Amino acid sequence: KKAQKNYKAIVIDDLSLLADAELQACKKMVAGFAAFDLFNNRVYDLRDTCREAQCHVFFTCHEQAPREVKKDNFNRYIPGGPLMPGWQVTEKLPAMADFVARVVYDEDAPGRPYLYDTNPDQNYITGDRLAILPGRFPLNLREALLGAGYDLPRPKPLAWMEDHVERISHLLSPVLADPKQDLKTIL
Repeated sequence: KKAQKNYKAIVIDDLSLLADAELQACKKMVAGFAAFDLFNNRVYDLRDTCREAQCHVFFTCHEQAPREVKKDNFNRYIPGGPLMPGWQVTEKLPAMADFVARVVYDEDAPGRPYLYDTNPDQNYITGDRLAILPGRFPLNLREALLGAGYDLPRPKPLAWMEDHVERISHLLSPVLADPKQDLKTIL
């Protein structure tokens, strides 16, 4: 709540690890399934705080693969998504966010073979409620958001990078248009 006034964006790197630690703290306060209820409420408080923030809020998480939970006469399919403790938050966290991308490998992708993917997937929860990006795009969220019209200036000590990034991107654009181009020849 305090930081939102000082920054245009807040990035919480690896919410999965922070959530594990938070669940452990909840287990020290209450016993049994009540710890998960307390944890879930804390995640909802985080959601509300992020929604009220006057800046962008980003989370990164580890990925949890899809799974089927079987217990006694209970079977439930849980699609893949952000790795979070428990069953409820795993499914609900993506619904709280406007943008949920999954990192996927694509050996045919120009440049690096890893991409963000927000396309519909029957096995993973993904999506782009803002409808600002293509279904798959390179692992550079800043450039994607700039292209969508967001104002994300670099910090002053890194402002010099802007001209260099612009020049390099123009050099690389033929490779992105045609991955068969020889990068050494272009450079």
